[in-house]
Amino acid sequence: MPLKIKAGKLKKIAAGAAVSKMVKLKEVASAKEAQKKEILVVMLKNVALVGVRYKLTKPDGTVEKGVVDGSCRIQALVEPGGQSKLEFELPLPSTTAPATTAGGPSSTTATENSTQTYQVLYNGKTISDDNIKAVLQKIADTLEGDVNVTSGDRNYVPAGGSQTSLHLQKRAADLSVSGYSLKDAFAKLKEQKATIFDADKKYEVIRHGDHTATGGPHIHIGRFATGTGVSFKVEGLTEVSKGVYTLDN
Repeated sequence: MPLKIKAGKLKKIAAGAAVSKMVKLKEVASAKEAQKKEILVVMLKNVALVGVRYKLTKPDGTVEKGVVDGSCRIQALVEPGGQSKLEFELPLPSTTAPATTAGGPSSTTATENSTQTYQVLYNGKTISDDNIKAVLQKIADTLEGDVNVTSGDRNYVPAGGSQTSLHLQKRAADLSVSGYSLKDAFAKLKEQKATIFDADKKYEVIRHGDHTATGGPHIHIGRFATGTGVSFKVEGLTEVSKGVYTLDN
């Protein structure tokens, strides 16, 4: 927007005091108004990225670095127009869901390695049951994404937890899968259950949604001591279903 000045001359100010030199309007005409900026918001659909370092290259070439926090939200002030490039420190599988943006364009890049192997990241959590550990690795291999474990064996009942939880029996894990939303990972587990789960054992798979009564959204997998088959359940997908478990086979 052009600058408009009604007076015929403009007085310069230096060090807080007026100086005698006068400036003509034609000198002011060349002054540029400060470039407006807008807020770029990137909402990540994958909670497994929490704690991962990122680098954001803005349209003007400046770089901003940080770590993804629990909100799975990256926010920065950028010049309008152009493209922002978002990169993560660790390579992600090619199935990574695109980030959704508000306030400006953004592109996410990830390096695909055709010989990449996928692993279970235990993050200091203990899982005693060998079968559950084997299932987690099969999930990583089948879905082609690292499995991020957020809870394993427990000797306590957290807020919203169950007194009969398989975590207390050391036969359960809470997780997310790199490159997948919880919804998509849950659907893939149902689709590939014959590959992932042993036919002679009994399991439960629970998708806890954004409104969960537990500590936060995640996928729970537990193994029963007896029985066969796999039951899929959902909880907390809406406010109404908070704390309500429904079969979703």
